[in-house]
Amino acid sequence: YEAEVSKLEQMMNKRDELQKKELMKAIEDSNRSFEEIMQFLQGDTSAGDSEDVES
Repeated sequence: YEAEVSKLEQMMNKRDELQKKELMKAIEDSNRSFEEIMQFLQGDTSAGDSEDVES
């Protein structure tokens, strides 16, 4: 049981690592500023522009 739990934890850590890399790549490729990205992540909807976020 413990070996399987350990294997699962390793797989979950690897998934998290890949997601972080994917997120960093998306940020690097984005045309949004750091401030715009942080406002979005923090749910700040008070930023003056109402333009839709592109997919």
